[in-house]
Amino acid sequence: MKLGLCTDVNFSNWDNVKLAAECGFQYLELPVRDIVKLSGDEIESYKEKAAEFGLPVLSANGYFPNDLKFVGNNIDLAKIESYAKKATEKLSKFGIKTAVFGSGPSRAVPDEFLRETALNQIAKVLGIVNREAMAAFCGDGSRFAVVDEVLRQ
Repeated sequence: MKLGLCTDVNFSNWDNVKLAAECGFQYLELPVRDIVKLSGDEIESYKEKAAEFGLPVLSANGYFPNDLKFVGNNIDLAKIESYAKKATEKLSKFGIKTAVFGSGPSRAVPDEFLRETALNQIAKVLGIVNREAMAAFCGDGSRFAVVDEVLRQ
């Protein structure tokens, strides 16, 4: 088992990363919703800086941004597909092999919305994420895992 630190993508404050390394942490976990905003050069820069502390970025969390809803009425599947494609491309550049789905605000079930319909929508989105991950990762023989975070109700 490895001990990791969930942190944000912050290029100006490495104090928490330094402290984590000093305390024996072994890797970093960053939010996908932040990773997708990075350029290729920024990804390389972050990886290099994290490596200086001996903490590779091995996983990611918070797959979807809070404002990209995929449960409820009027969801935009094209936007979700576009985001999932961009996210897996960026995760691949980082070398991240595990992403935690989580995304509580994105998958919150609206009042008066059928739970069964919500579960079907979540399953559809997981299928999209899986398809994009397969396209981004499986061509080079590597593996990628999307881990569901169980959230209250």
